[in-house]
Amino acid sequence: MLLAGCLLILAALEVGRAGAQTNSAPADISKSVNRFLHSSAVNGAKAGIEIRDAATGQVVYSHEADRQLVPASNAKIVTIATAMALLRPDYKYRTEVLVDALPRKGTVLGNMYLKGYGDPSLVDEQLWTLARDIAYRGVIEIKGKIVADDSYFDRNYYGEGWGKIEDDPYFAPISALSLNFNTFVVTANPSDQVGGRPKLFYMPPDKHLQLVNRAITTGEGGSVLKVIEKSDEVNSYEVVGSISAGSKALEIRRTIGDPALYTVGSFEAYLTSWGVVTSGSIGRGQTPAQAKLFHYVESKPLSNILEDVGKVSSNFGAEQVLKTLCAEKGAPEEKSPATTQCGLKVVADFLEKIGIPKGSYTMMDGSGLSRSDRISAKQLNNVLMAMYGDAKLWPEFAASLSIGGVDGTLEKRFVNSPLRGLVRAKTGHLNGVNALSGFVRARDGRMLVFSIIFNDFAGYHASVEEVEDNIVEAAAGY
Repeated sequence: MLLAGCLLILAALEVGRAGAQTNSAPADISKSVNRFLHSSAVNGAKAGIEIRDAATGQVVYSHEADRQLVPASNAKIVTIATAMALLRPDYKYRTEVLVDALPRKGTVLGNMYLKGYGDPSLVDEQLWTLARDIAYRGVIEIKGKIVADDSYFDRNYYGEGWGKIEDDPYFAPISALSLNFNTFVVTANPSDQVGGRPKLFYMPPDKHLQLVNRAITTGEGGSVLKVIEKSDEVNSYEVVGSISAGSKALEIRRTIGDPALYTVGSFEAYLTSWGVVTSGSIGRGQTPAQAKLFHYVESKPLSNILEDVGKVSSNFGAEQVLKTLCAEKGAPEEKSPATTQCGLKVVADFLEKIGIPKGSYTMMDGSGLSRSDRISAKQLNNVLMAMYGDAKLWPEFAASLSIGGVDGTLEKRFVNSPLRGLVRAKTGHLNGVNALSGFVRARDGRMLVFSIIFNDFAGYHASVEEVEDNIVEAAAGY
């Protein structure tokens, strides 16, 4: 059904292209949009823009729409669309608990395994509930290790061309067994005495995550605290810097070094909190084929996960979904363990089916963090049109886009515009890169699909975003 719908869309697109060759845009909209392209904010920048009538595919405005540009987080449009089409909106992730042998009189004599399948939405509350359910099912002691199994994905935690990673939560590592978006938060309160160590708190109280307090409380001045990873130990950190005696609690969020061990360590802590006696030993390994499934937890539907990926622009979520595409839809010889490269092949096959030839773009990841990604405004519009033309996917896909002036990364844009609530789009933002692609309801009731990408501008992002918003308003008023 999807392929048939896409072929109909492509036919409409070809009509639009044919018309665009002789008259790329009506004079009134061209004059309005071109005026904004002369703004000082985008002076000298590379730009690719295309606006179409979503019902017919007719191009109503085009400016270098075939130009290959860095899309930043507009690349997530491609990842979300592929996942919607191939995995389907109701897809759910599982995280399983397995044992060498079923408990005898409440005791697990061998190991317990926590096996992940890439769920990007697993957080403390779910892991706490999973531990509770293990206790409720009668487990009172685990004699062996609690083992993290992250073998569903490879252990290449970061994408190619991501640049700065370090402790930035925007660059969270990718893993089949993940927790809290593979970040953790340290809360610091000043000491009661100047010169004393601040009081540190983090959840869950995982004894396998080492946190050394080297910070001090100062009598005056600002607070500057940082959590630094120690290079000689796994998931071991130092808190350095200072916190003012009169300051409120400070929260520092950073990435975790080893996601699987962080998750299984947290799981052990929650088991202990429910009264389960453990050996205190955790590890990493592959679940034996003969292990028995004891319990599992399911994620929320994929459509809800992708809503988070789109609206808050979760890089971590996009990369987890990309590897999931490999694991579920990749070639058998390539998907065990799942890799980014295999996931990109699945994406390429999908794009080819909707009329975007392989080799006509460059995708290095699923999130758009890579500055090596290249795609055109026209190609992004093709993806958007494919989603709009599929009645089964369109509602959930639209829900993944931020609403102008209402939520997500567009919450503070279009606030005082007549288009508030009428724009649904995905933003994109890297140094020197800004993009906006999505849908807007025009004044005459028609739905317009648009893609706007700017690269290599010297001005501020806020000024470029104002240009983008003006272009969308000009199109909607046509």
